[in-house]
Amino acid sequence: MTLERGQGDVSHLTTSDSPLLSGDSDDLSWAVASDRHRFAAKVRAARAILGWSQTELGRRAGLSQRSIYRLEMASVDIRRSTVVALETVFARAGIDFEPLAGGGFKVVVSGPGPHQ
Repeated sequence: MTLERGQGDVSHLTTSDSPLLSGDSDDLSWAVASDRHRFAAKVRAARAILGWSQTELGRRAGLSQRSIYRLEMASVDIRRSTVVALETVFARAGIDFEPLAGGGFKVVVSGPGPHQ
């Protein structure tokens, strides 16, 4: 991404270096799908560590079992409020995620445990 000076002191932002900002809908669609799959993997991993069913996680987060299933299948767009609700439940149970280079993540387990 570069900032270029144009006529009359007008600046133009060139986004060709960034696929997410290039305006290419295929690249944007890929990025959104990638985020959905990454979040789905986080939910499945945390649930497995905690030994919770989809129903139990849904109860704790105020979501239906079907919603948890659809999130884990990465078949739906995720609302920010849903992400916050799930991350809050996981944090209370001692599960946190740390980003890794290249877009991955690491699960960090600490805290009170699954019955909190």
